[in-house]
Amino acid sequence: MRAALLLTLTCLATPALAIDPAVGRLFGGGFSALRICSGTLVGPATVLTAAHCVTFSDGRVRGTRGLGFVAGWEDGRHAGAASVVEIALHPDAVDADGIVVHRDIAVLRLDRALPMEPIPASPAGVSGSFTLIGYGRADPDLQRAQNGCDGERRGRRWYLSCPVERGMSGGPVIAGKNTSRRIAGVISAISGEDAVAAEVDTWVLQELARPYTP
Repeated sequence: MRAALLLTLTCLATPALAIDPAVGRLFGGGFSALRICSGTLVGPATVLTAAHCVTFSDGRVRGTRGLGFVAGWEDGRHAGAASVVEIALHPDAVDADGIVVHRDIAVLRLDRALPMEPIPASPAGVSGSFTLIGYGRADPDLQRAQNGCDGERRGRRWYLSCPVERGMSGGPVIAGKNTSRRIAGVISAISGEDAVAAEVDTWVLQELARPYTP
Protein backbone atom coordinates (compact mmCIF):
# COMPACT_ATOMS: atom_id res chain seq x y z
CA MET A 1 0.00 0.00 0.00
CA ARG A 2 2.81 2.37 0.82
CA ALA A 3 4.28 2.21 -2.69
CA ALA A 4 0.89 3.20 -4.11
CA LEU A 5 1.52 6.73 -2.81
CA LEU A 6 4.37 7.25 -5.24
CA LEU A 7 3.14 10.07 -7.43
CA THR A 8 0.11 8.24 -8.75
CA LEU A 9 -1.95 11.44 -8.91
CA THR A 10 -1.42 14.45 -11.14
CA CYS A 11 -1.27 18.07 -9.97
CA LEU A 12 0.04 20.81 -12.22
CA ALA A 13 3.17 22.75 -11.32
CA THR A 14 4.06 26.09 -12.80
CA PRO A 15 6.63 26.25 -15.62
CA ALA A 16 10.11 27.26 -14.53
CA LEU A 17 11.08 30.77 -15.56
CA ALA A 18 14.62 29.68 -16.41
CA ILE A 19 15.88 26.22 -17.20
CA ASP A 20 18.24 24.73 -14.65
CA PRO A 21 20.78 22.81 -16.75
CA ALA A 22 21.74 20.49 -13.87
CA VAL A 23 18.18 19.14 -13.58
CA GLY A 24 17.11 16.62 -16.18
CA ARG A 25 15.17 13.50 -17.08
CA LEU A 26 15.93 9.82 -16.87
CA PHE A 27 15.26 7.97 -20.10
CA GLY A 28 15.24 4.39 -21.27
CA GLY A 29 15.64 3.28 -24.87
CA GLY A 30 16.22 6.77 -26.28
CA PHE A 31 14.90 10.25 -25.58
CA SER A 32 11.51 9.44 -27.10
CA ALA A 33 11.08 6.20 -25.12
CA LEU A 34 11.23 7.71 -21.66
CA ARG A 35 11.06 6.13 -18.28
CA ILE A 36 9.52 9.30 -16.92
CA CYS A 37 11.42 10.49 -13.85
CA SER A 38 13.57 13.45 -12.95
CA GLY A 39 17.05 13.72 -11.51
CA THR A 40 19.84 16.19 -10.78
CA LEU A 41 23.52 16.29 -11.51
CA VAL A 42 25.29 16.43 -8.13
CA GLY A 43 28.77 15.72 -9.47
CA PRO A 44 30.38 15.78 -12.92
CA ALA A 45 29.16 12.22 -13.60
CA THR A 46 26.76 11.59 -10.70
CA VAL A 47 22.98 11.99 -10.54
CA LEU A 48 20.64 12.00 -7.54
CA THR A 49 17.11 10.65 -8.07
CA ALA A 50 14.39 8.60 -6.36
CA ALA A 51 14.96 4.90 -5.73
CA HIS A 52 11.55 3.96 -7.15
CA CYS A 53 12.64 5.44 -10.50
CA VAL A 54 15.23 2.68 -10.92
CA THR A 55 13.50 -0.30 -9.29
CA PHE A 56 10.73 -2.70 -10.16
CA SER A 57 7.55 -2.79 -8.08
CA ASP A 58 9.03 -5.54 -5.89
CA GLY A 59 12.07 -3.39 -5.09
CA ARG A 60 14.57 -5.14 -7.35
CA VAL A 61 17.00 -2.78 -9.04
CA ARG A 62 16.52 -2.36 -12.77
CA GLY A 63 19.42 -2.95 -15.12
CA THR A 64 21.36 -0.01 -16.49
CA ARG A 65 21.08 -1.10 -20.12
CA GLY A 66 19.40 1.67 -22.08
CA LEU A 67 19.09 3.89 -19.01
CA GLY A 68 20.41 7.41 -19.35
CA PHE A 69 20.21 10.96 -18.08
CA VAL A 70 19.59 14.03 -20.22
CA ALA A 71 20.32 17.34 -18.48
CA GLY A 72 18.50 20.62 -19.03
CA TRP A 73 15.98 19.10 -21.44
CA GLU A 74 13.62 21.66 -22.96
CA ASP A 75 11.57 21.30 -26.15
CA GLY A 76 13.95 18.81 -27.76
CA ARG A 77 17.16 20.58 -26.72
CA HIS A 78 19.45 19.61 -23.89
CA ALA A 79 22.62 20.66 -22.12
CA GLY A 80 24.21 17.20 -22.12
CA ALA A 81 23.41 13.49 -21.98
CA ALA A 82 25.09 10.33 -20.70
CA SER A 83 24.34 6.68 -20.01
CA VAL A 84 23.88 5.31 -16.49
CA VAL A 85 26.46 2.64 -15.66
CA GLU A 86 25.93 2.15 -11.92
CA ILE A 87 22.96 2.38 -9.53
CA ALA A 88 23.30 2.66 -5.76
CA LEU A 89 20.06 2.50 -3.74
CA HIS A 90 19.76 3.83 -0.23
CA PRO A 91 20.12 0.69 1.93
CA ASP A 92 16.77 1.42 3.60
CA ALA A 93 14.89 2.37 0.40
CA VAL A 94 13.00 -0.94 0.19
CA ASP A 95 11.40 -3.19 2.79
CA ALA A 96 8.90 -6.06 2.69
CA ASP A 97 6.08 -3.64 1.81
CA GLY A 98 7.92 -1.95 -1.05
CA ILE A 99 9.46 1.50 -1.30
CA VAL A 100 10.11 3.30 1.99
CA VAL A 101 9.10 6.83 1.04
CA HIS A 102 11.33 8.71 3.49
CA ARG A 103 14.37 6.76 2.19
CA ASP A 104 13.34 6.78 -1.49
CA ILE A 105 16.67 7.97 -2.87
CA ALA A 106 19.36 6.64 -5.22
CA VAL A 107 22.73 7.71 -6.61
CA LEU A 108 23.48 7.03 -10.29
CA ARG A 109 26.91 7.05 -11.92
CA LEU A 110 27.25 8.11 -15.57
CA ASP A 111 29.61 6.92 -18.28
CA ARG A 112 30.93 10.43 -18.89
CA ALA A 113 31.20 13.75 -17.13
CA LEU A 114 28.71 16.42 -18.21
CA PRO A 115 29.75 20.04 -18.73
CA MET A 116 27.25 21.92 -16.60
CA GLU A 117 27.85 22.90 -12.97
CA PRO A 118 26.40 20.33 -10.54
CA ILE A 119 24.25 21.29 -7.56
CA PRO A 120 25.83 20.08 -4.31
CA ALA A 121 23.80 17.93 -1.93
CA SER A 122 23.68 18.43 1.83
CA PRO A 123 21.07 18.27 4.60
CA ALA A 124 19.16 21.49 5.24
CA GLY A 125 16.51 20.55 7.79
CA VAL A 126 12.85 20.13 6.88
CA SER A 127 11.48 23.61 7.59
CA GLY A 128 12.00 26.77 5.60
CA SER A 129 11.40 27.64 1.98
CA PHE A 130 12.34 25.17 -0.78
CA THR A 131 12.17 24.94 -4.56
CA LEU A 132 10.99 21.77 -6.31
CA ILE A 133 11.99 21.10 -9.94
CA GLY A 134 11.19 18.29 -12.35
CA TYR A 135 9.54 17.08 -15.53
CA GLY A 136 5.88 16.11 -15.44
CA ARG A 137 4.25 13.47 -17.60
CA ALA A 138 1.59 15.94 -18.75
CA ASP A 139 4.26 17.89 -20.67
CA PRO A 140 7.59 16.07 -20.35
CA ASP A 141 9.40 18.51 -22.65
CA LEU A 142 9.10 21.36 -20.16
CA GLN A 143 11.03 21.74 -16.94
CA ARG A 144 8.67 22.79 -14.15
CA ALA A 145 9.32 24.40 -10.78
CA GLN A 146 7.51 25.24 -7.57
CA ASN A 147 9.02 27.95 -5.38
CA GLY A 148 8.42 28.91 -1.76
CA CYS A 149 7.47 25.42 -0.58
CA ASP A 150 7.28 25.16 3.21
CA GLY A 151 8.34 21.89 4.80
CA GLU A 152 7.37 19.95 7.89
CA ARG A 153 7.91 16.48 9.29
CA ARG A 154 4.92 14.26 10.02
CA GLY A 155 6.14 11.08 11.60
CA ARG A 156 9.10 9.94 9.52
CA ARG A 157 7.97 11.68 6.33
CA TRP A 158 8.91 15.10 5.02
CA TYR A 159 5.99 17.04 3.52
CA LEU A 160 6.32 20.13 1.34
CA SER A 161 3.44 22.54 0.79
CA CYS A 162 3.54 22.49 -3.00
CA PRO A 163 1.76 20.27 -5.52
CA VAL A 164 3.86 18.28 -7.94
CA GLU A 165 2.87 16.18 -10.90
CA ARG A 166 3.55 12.63 -11.90
CA GLY A 167 6.99 12.38 -13.48
CA MET A 168 8.64 14.83 -11.11
CA SER A 169 9.75 11.89 -8.95
CA GLY A 170 13.47 12.13 -8.30
CA GLY A 171 13.57 15.86 -8.92
CA PRO A 172 15.46 18.02 -6.43
CA VAL A 173 14.24 19.73 -3.30
CA ILE A 174 16.51 22.78 -3.32
CA ALA A 175 17.36 24.91 -0.29
CA GLY A 176 19.01 28.30 -0.58
CA LYS A 177 19.65 30.42 -3.64
CA ASN A 178 22.45 31.32 -6.01
CA THR A 179 25.85 30.11 -4.78
CA SER A 180 24.45 28.84 -1.47
CA ARG A 181 21.84 26.54 -2.96
CA ARG A 182 21.99 22.81 -2.33
CA ILE A 183 19.86 19.71 -2.77
CA ALA A 184 18.28 18.77 0.56
CA GLY A 185 16.23 15.88 -0.80
CA VAL A 186 14.39 14.39 -3.77
CA ILE A 187 10.69 14.30 -4.64
CA SER A 188 9.21 10.90 -3.83
CA ALA A 189 5.43 10.98 -3.59
CA ILE A 190 2.29 13.09 -3.34
CA SER A 191 -0.22 13.37 -0.53
CA GLY A 192 -3.19 15.55 -1.39
CA GLU A 193 -1.80 18.98 -2.27
CA ASP A 194 1.59 18.26 -0.68
CA ALA A 195 4.75 16.72 -2.09
CA VAL A 196 6.55 14.10 -0.01
CA ALA A 197 10.33 13.96 -0.18
CA ALA A 198 13.26 11.78 0.87
CA GLU A 199 15.98 13.70 2.69
CA VAL A 200 19.67 13.76 1.91
CA ASP A 201 21.25 11.89 4.84
CA THR A 202 24.60 10.46 5.93
CA TRP A 203 24.40 7.56 3.47
CA VAL A 204 23.91 9.95 0.54
CA LEU A 205 26.86 12.07 1.62
CA GLN A 206 29.08 8.99 2.00
CA GLU A 207 28.05 7.64 -1.39
CA LEU A 208 28.71 10.99 -3.07
CA ALA A 209 32.12 11.18 -1.38
CA ARG A 210 33.13 7.81 -2.84
CA PRO A 211 35.73 8.45 -5.57
CA TYR A 212 34.37 7.92 -9.05
CA THR A 213 35.93 8.60 -12.43
CA PRO A 214 34.01 7.63 -15.57
